[in-house]
Amino acid sequence: MDAFMVGVGVVIDVLRTVLLSIALVFGAICVLDWAVRARKISPFNAIARFCRSTVDPLIVPIERKVVRAGGTPAAAPLWALAAVVVGGILLLTFLDFIRLGVASSGHQLLAAGLSLLRLGAVELCVERADSRANAAHRAEPGRAGRDTNPGVFPSQPD
Repeated sequence: MDAFMVGVGVVIDVLRTVLLSIALVFGAICVLDWAVRARKISPFNAIARFCRSTVDPLIVPIERKVVRAGGTPAAAPLWALAAVVVGGILLLTFLDFIRLGVASSGHQLLAAGLSLLRLGAVELCVERADSRANAAHRAEPGRAGRDTNPGVFPSQPD
């Protein structure tokens, strides 16, 4: 169980690094596309042509939603970046939640198993003590039904 949890932790750490790298690259592309759309970069520049031919087809679905919601088309790359960042955070949070749930379940199962073992050991000890007491009563037939310590709890007269 511990090896599994360490493995899942490593996978989450690698995924965190990969998502951060993707977000940084996507952020640079979105800022560049925003600069082209907001006319901060000349529309006839080679960078602007690259953005219009490569990046814009990826941003068009988000641009439609932003315009439908009342935003400007120039803000679409920034909304796309926000969606990537929030999606990555939600994915990492979900995976961490699952990892903690599995770890908690494993610890609870282990604790329950130990509790059952402890309960079984107590029951075994009680059962042995009862069998010893019954054996002692059978060994002394004349004292059957009488207290072994009449000074503390005297029995009723016969």
